[in-house]
Amino acid sequence: MSQVHQPEKLSIKIICYLSLIFAAFAFVSPVQGQITPDNTLEQEASRLNQNQIINGALGDKIEGGATRGSNLFHSFSEFNIQDGQRVYFVNPTGVENILTRVTGKNASNIFGTLGVLGTSNLFLINPNGILFGFNAQLDIQGSFSASTANNVKFTDGNEFSATTPQAPPQLSINVPLGLQTGSIPAGSVLTNRGNLITGQDLSLGADQLDLQGQLVAGGDLRLAANTVIARDSINIPFVASAGRNLLVQGNQGVDIAALSHPNSGLFAGGNLVLRSDGTVGSDAHFRSGGSFRTERLNGSLGNLSSSRGSIILTNGDVALGDYIGASLHILAGGSVSLGNVTIKETGDTGATINPSNTTKFNSSKTYADLANFNLMEYKATPNSDGSVRSVDPVAAPVAINGSTQATLDVRVGIDWAKLGGLPTNPLLRGTVPPSRADITINGIPALEFGNPIRKGIQIDQPAGLVLLTNQFIPNTLPGRISIRGNVDASLNVPGTNGGDIRVYGRGDIAIIGSSGFSNTRLDSGAGGTGNGGSISLSSNSGNISLTKSSLDSFSFTDNASNGGSISLSSNSGNISLTDSGLGSNSRSFSFSDSSSAGNAGAISFVTNSGDISLTNTRLILESRAYTGNSGNGGALSFATNSGNILLTNSRTTAFSSSLSGKGGNGGAISFATNSGNISLLSSSDLDSHTDSGYKSNGGHGGPIYFTTNSGNITISSSSSSSSSNSNLGAAGNGGAISIVTHSGNIFLEKNTSFSSSFSSNSVSSLGTAANGGEISVVADSGNIFLDNARLSSYSYSGSDNSGNGGAIRLSAKSGIIFGDSTLLDSFSVSEGGASRDGGIVTLEAGKGISGFTINTVASGSKSGEVQINGFGNLLINQTSILTAQQVEVCLFPPCSDPSNPTKKINLNDRGQAGNVTLNSIGNLTFSNSRIESDTRGGNPAGNIIFRANQGISIADNSTISARTSSGGKAGNITFLAPTLVVAGDARVLAETASTGDSGSIFVNAPTSVDLIRQDNLSPVLSVETSGAGKAGNITINTLSLSLSEQARITATATANATNPQGGGSITLNASNLNLAGIVGIFAETKGEAPAGTLRLNPYNNQPDLDIALTPNSKISASTSGSGKGGDLIVTAPQSITIAGSGKLAVETSNIGNAGNMNFTTQQLTLKDGVEISASTSGIGKAGEIGINAEKFTLSGGAKVATNTSSSGSAGNLTVQVNDQLFLTGRGTGLFATTTDNSTGIGGNIIIDPRLVQIEDGATIAVDSRGSGIGGNISLQASRLVLNQQGSITAKTASTTGGNISLNVKDLTLLRRNSLISATAGTDKAGGNGGNINFDGKFIIALENEDSDISADAFSGTGGNIQINSQGIFGIESRPKPTEKSDITASSELGISGTINLNQPDNSSIQNSFTELSPNVIDTNALIANSCIARGTKREENTFTITGSGALRNSPGDVLISTYTTGDVRNVEPTSRPWKKGDPIVEPQGLYRLPSGQLLLSRACN
Repeated sequence: MSQVHQPEKLSIKIICYLSLIFAAFAFVSPVQGQITPDNTLEQEASRLNQNQIINGALGDKIEGGATRGSNLFHSFSEFNIQDGQRVYFVNPTGVENILTRVTGKNASNIFGTLGVLGTSNLFLINPNGILFGFNAQLDIQGSFSASTANNVKFTDGNEFSATTPQAPPQLSINVPLGLQTGSIPAGSVLTNRGNLITGQDLSLGADQLDLQGQLVAGGDLRLAANTVIARDSINIPFVASAGRNLLVQGNQGVDIAALSHPNSGLFAGGNLVLRSDGTVGSDAHFRSGGSFRTERLNGSLGNLSSSRGSIILTNGDVALGDYIGASLHILAGGSVSLGNVTIKETGDTGATINPSNTTKFNSSKTYADLANFNLMEYKATPNSDGSVRSVDPVAAPVAINGSTQATLDVRVGIDWAKLGGLPTNPLLRGTVPPSRADITINGIPALEFGNPIRKGIQIDQPAGLVLLTNQFIPNTLPGRISIRGNVDASLNVPGTNGGDIRVYGRGDIAIIGSSGFSNTRLDSGAGGTGNGGSISLSSNSGNISLTKSSLDSFSFTDNASNGGSISLSSNSGNISLTDSGLGSNSRSFSFSDSSSAGNAGAISFVTNSGDISLTNTRLILESRAYTGNSGNGGALSFATNSGNILLTNSRTTAFSSSLSGKGGNGGAISFATNSGNISLLSSSDLDSHTDSGYKSNGGHGGPIYFTTNSGNITISSSSSSSSSNSNLGAAGNGGAISIVTHSGNIFLEKNTSFSSSFSSNSVSSLGTAANGGEISVVADSGNIFLDNARLSSYSYSGSDNSGNGGAIRLSAKSGIIFGDSTLLDSFSVSEGGASRDGGIVTLEAGKGISGFTINTVASGSKSGEVQINGFGNLLINQTSILTAQQVEVCLFPPCSDPSNPTKKINLNDRGQAGNVTLNSIGNLTFSNSRIESDTRGGNPAGNIIFRANQGISIADNSTISARTSSGGKAGNITFLAPTLVVAGDARVLAETASTGDSGSIFVNAPTSVDLIRQDNLSPVLSVETSGAGKAGNITINTLSLSLSEQARITATATANATNPQGGGSITLNASNLNLAGIVGIFAETKGEAPAGTLRLNPYNNQPDLDIALTPNSKISASTSGSGKGGDLIVTAPQSITIAGSGKLAVETSNIGNAGNMNFTTQQLTLKDGVEISASTSGIGKAGEIGINAEKFTLSGGAKVATNTSSSGSAGNLTVQVNDQLFLTGRGTGLFATTTDNSTGIGGNIIIDPRLVQIEDGATIAVDSRGSGIGGNISLQASRLVLNQQGSITAKTASTTGGNISLNVKDLTLLRRNSLISATAGTDKAGGNGGNINFDGKFIIALENEDSDISADAFSGTGGNIQINSQGIFGIESRPKPTEKSDITASSELGISGTINLNQPDNSSIQNSFTELSPNVIDTNALIANSCIARGTKREENTFTITGSGALRNSPGDVLISTYTTGDVRNVEPTSRPWKKGDPIVEPQGLYRLPSGQLLLSRACN
């Protein structure tokens, strides 16, 4: 039999026994009912004076007695008062206490009125028993004490005994109520059926107290016995009421069953105590103006039970030990402390608070008025972005019905005055008001399945209610709610719901586990098809803390329904779950063993200004089924307005799992604050996933949100995972993961965030995967810091199709995104089926992005794009963007668990890279980073685009590459910004290693492009083919392009390249091109594929192109294989200036022919040692050089050369200059050469300007140093000037010299050691001199200046010189070279050549040219000897220009005359020929002769 019925068993025995006694009392004879004094007091014996008028009515007086001080002693052998009899003790003056004993053998029957005529206290002892009948009354102003004790003991050791009567002691002390009594005979009974009312204290004591009727004391009420039984009836209430304190003490037991009458109850104006070492039965209403307490005899808390329900109302505190029974309601003005509480059943309507109990507890309020009310919870109102806008109080309706719902109802801190007062007894006196409103649950230690626990609160009925609150209004007191022990409202009864647990506080709420015990649990579960109940903890201004505790709301076993909700909310307090390292689980779940499961309930944490912290805690929101379908995982939310959220070493799981059925959706997990921080530290893992069973479809992973307005978000050594997994079925979508702060910072350290759709299979190909979820990390005005983190969104299928990888977005538009060894990957991978696209990865930052590896992959479709956007000057540092790499797939989140398997997926030749775009509204710096955009299939790779409003800088070993290793085309690389700098050994590559074409590199930088490389000769910008695919092109559009240190631009076809279109082309549209260092621009082939074309143009079709070179700088289009070398084309609308000791070249070093080089412009200027070269060092022919310009100037050692150093022929050099070719400076020249030991034929030089001027050691030369024949020089011009060792040569070291063909329409002038030579055997070897053919008007030289025309040889035959001229002056033919100006065709050891001078007889002016005097001639002093005689007839003057030229303002000016010209005529004969020495006469005018001719002369005097 249960405990709750044990007091009833005891009561039945006692009632039967007492009924016999009462029956015996009822039939006592009238003689026995009298009052009979004994003789123990002798002459001071008591006297009965009957039939006296007392207080207006007849009554009997008891007089006499022994007076000792203020005490009066009476002694009787019998003491009985009959029904209707009124008996009063006389109260002599000075007497305060009247002590009465019964020394006979009979019990005292008091059926009438017992009173005192005065204010003295009355004490009555009868060891044989005392019975107060139905009509018994007290008329006592003072206190009254009735007891079955043998005696009364005094503090001095004396006693007043009823069993051994003696004379009363000599006492002068005051005797207080409750003075020490002697022993109480076993079996002695004090029975009350009457209404006992005293003005002061009332005390009843016996071995057994049998109480009915009413006991009312103006002061204290004390009911003490070994056993106390109290009963009421339907017609007669039981009332025990004390104006001050009420004590009910049953040493062995207290059994109160007083619920039959609505007015029954125990009431105390002060404290109310139920004291017993046994269980106190308490089917009663209790009201206390002070405190209420059950206690043991030693003062520790005692136990309470009730089979029908109990209501305890107090103004003060309530303290109970254990309680077991029906519904219990405790409403206290102060605090409440409870031990173990077990609610076994519902209570009676009249014994509980419920809407039907209309019994009044005061003059205006009924218990029904206490049944329905609102408490306060707190709800977060979100902004549109999910952050907390406000946390507001919301009413939480509470309906109490202890008669239909097994209920523990504890409310504290109540201001009863505002409810009309408590209770209604007018005799009750005021007490000291309570200062606090605490609730304390102290569970008693016990064993459960062999484990030590603290039991706490247990509801043993379905759908019960535990309500603990100090929020009940009216209430103003501070208080704390502490639970140290389990609160269990769960019941495994099929078809029933779990109970609700609701804890609402004004102050702190603490759920406390104990060391050495299992966790303190708050359980609200259900069995079978029932739903789990709700658990609510809410505080107005205090903290909510769980230590080594757990909260569980669940539906369990077959056909499970839904788990209940769990909510914790506070206005200004903190919420904390802590375990000190042993783990704390809080769960809302649905679990089915052999059928389907329902949904898990939600768990929420809300506080306005407090913090939320979880340490060593696990939150589980799961729906799990073994054979059926599972429901959805529950939603988990954390929200605070201005507080912080902190999880340390805590794990959260919101999932749905079915072993063989369909899985539901994972639950949503959200963290939200307004101004507070959010932190997950030390393995605080979040997991929202769904698992479906064999060949079943999965639901979707739940979203995970972190959102704060102005706080920071920190996730360290933790993971966040949202996934959908299926075994041979279709997996759903991975959930979104969002981490957002508007003005705070985000820290992700050793964090892993996964959103995935996963289908695995090792047997067949039936499982498909859906899409990975979006991952976003946003700090609108703050920074994002990641350290050794991984953000991954993917779709994976082992053998069937996969969906899209989810998008990943990191945004810190006004700050930096710093990642140290951080991986971002979004991919779609299927090992046996088709895959869809990888997700887009977006990074947005105001200042910097650093430390990332970004991986977007699709095994069969397009990899996701990567977009990086800068909102200021953006630095990208230590970041890798990889778009077709091998990946690792985490099979079972959380991936931070080392025991979880990972899987490496080999993509082989599958996959297509997505586009990579980098944008910045300011500068964009890409430092110590790399981008790899690859394709391994037939689809094209993605493009790479850099775009900045200001400048782009690629630095510090950065690599940007777009590659193809299959038939797909590699992507293009594009830079769009005012300036571009590639420095610090950075590289930009576009390559193909297979049949797919390489991508191209485009640069559009209107202001400048600077390429700098320091450590090696690897190219800075490069396009390359090493397979059958064509290399891409490089195009640079900029005003200024600079290469320095060891920078190179290359377009290469490697030795393995086979594409007939070959290496890519390079187009540099740069008005200023500066090469400083060991730098170069190369379009080259190393195999059979041809090299691409290299083009140099000014930017944006500007007029001028300036190229500045330094030693070791080079611009080259070359071949080192069998493929043809590329062409080098230089074009500018107005002018091209190339300066410096660098080189422009078209070259071959193998069997492939070199490309050609062409210059097209109005003004071409080469100076300061620049070399323009077309050469061969192999079998292939050197390229041609073509120059098309209006004017062409070479100076300062500038060279234009074609050359062979092997067996290949040197190319030709063609100069088509419409106006002037000007060469000046030693080393300057146009060359077509062959080097030592070469066998190739030298190239030709073809020149066609109007004016050719060669001076200061400059030369035009075809020079063969090898065994090959030297090239020829063909020059056609209007005028040729060689000055200051200027030369035109066709020399060979040992073979036949090249030929020189000069066609000069006007004047050929040789000055100061100038030379025209076709000489052979310059190395003292054989070879015939070349031929020189000259056609022109005049050849003029100065005899003594050693300006020569030679076709000499050493051992071979001298060359032939053919000169067709109208005049040769200052130079003449000689057999051998002399120091004079010579024309020679000699041979030192061989036969001299021939010289043929075809000219008219100019002997008259032979040798007539001397060098002009350096002195300036005063033309005004010159007077001609000849004159013109005027005729008498005046004629109009005319002007006739003779000669083949035209009149110019000054030499070099354009023509200004439109007159026709004719041949020069002979000078008219004079009286004698003009001789040397005759003066030169200055003409004074222009005169027309009669023939019409014009002569310059003077008029005769």
